[in-house]
Amino acid sequence: MNNSRKITSSEFAALVRRHLDDLGIEGAEYQPTEFCFELPDGLVINLHNIFRDTAELSPEDRSERVTRFLSALHATDDSPSDWESARPMLFPILRPSTYGGPGVRPISRPAFPFIDELVAIDLPDKRILVAPDHVTGWGVTTYEVFEAARENLAEKAPAVELEEGAYSRIVDDGDHYATSWLLLPGWLSSLGAEGRRAVAFIPEDDCLILALDEPELLEHLFEAVESQYVDAVRRLSPQAYTTGENGAVVPFDLAGPHAQLNTAHRARCGLASTEYHAQHEELIEALDDEDGFAPYGIDPAYPSGLNFTTGDDGPYTIAPWMEQIQTLLPEADYIDLCLTDENDEIVETLAIPFATLAAVTDLTPVPSMSPPRYLARYWPDAPTLERLRAVAVDL
Repeated sequence: MNNSRKITSSEFAALVRRHLDDLGIEGAEYQPTEFCFELPDGLVINLHNIFRDTAELSPEDRSERVTRFLSALHATDDSPSDWESARPMLFPILRPSTYGGPGVRPISRPAFPFIDELVAIDLPDKRILVAPDHVTGWGVTTYEVFEAARENLAEKAPAVELEEGAYSRIVDDGDHYATSWLLLPGWLSSLGAEGRRAVAFIPEDDCLILALDEPELLEHLFEAVESQYVDAVRRLSPQAYTTGENGAVVPFDLAGPHAQLNTAHRARCGLASTEYHAQHEELIEALDDEDGFAPYGIDPAYPSGLNFTTGDDGPYTIAPWMEQIQTLLPEADYIDLCLTDENDEIVETLAIPFATLAAVTDLTPVPSMSPPRYLARYWPDAPTLERLRAVAVDL
């Protein structure tokens, strides 16, 4: 047994910094919020995985692993240059929608709310995320890359037999892409039994939990998964996922009436809050940078924060919109219009369902932002404000 004291994230970052210096890699800037180093050439060294993977190692073994990790990352890109060689190495992976930040990102497409599908090149000693330059070099379309990755994944996905009153927990060693099995058409629906749907949880990017749709069991799993998600280094989602009438995988809160629907709404709100908070921090930093909003193709505007609370009808999300401020609004359940007096003191608030607000005001979706935000440059005029006051909700 290794009785060494566990290293903290700050200590680990300092260790990585020393190894970067030893390897002659200069100009690395540490970003504590994202727990990563950014290099001048644009490379982002995410520390979450290597931090967790080395947590139980001795200081000597941890140091050796960090050296190998950094040396491999800084080596020349050894991904295959032709499509025929690349195709069998491709596999889909799920990541939060805020993964990677602004600028040049890996290719991605929405998989579920707040969760994107990316593609990895599976090399013997590492994974490389497929970027637009890879696709161009292979002479194929992005669609072909995603389809090839799913076809390769289909060969890995096993049949799982679920038992009533129990659940199956699969912790991936990196070779099986277990959380991505939810992307395969018909796979989750095939696990149902005796009139019960199969339900899946993916709290971390290497953990898949499966069970049958039994309300008492799901109550326990929702609670356990929320705790795991909150504490996770590589968190993915606290939500449950099941299948709709057509067999497609959907978040549990969109799958119809259920005894655990309020719990499912709490998980949805928790995921939205986490992802919008990460995006909010990124946008606040961008406000301080002269070119910070260039990746989004818009002039700077203040990003509204998203709050998660519980009312008489259950959990919901809400975001404030302040008068006289050009605002980037998140797609919350409600937008709280904050009316002020001549001293900029809030004198009235109006909680408006987001869909209602979008229908009667000039909100412009920003195509390059994920999770979605809407640019609100102009405060509603007097007639519009009266219409909104008439449909405001008591929360």
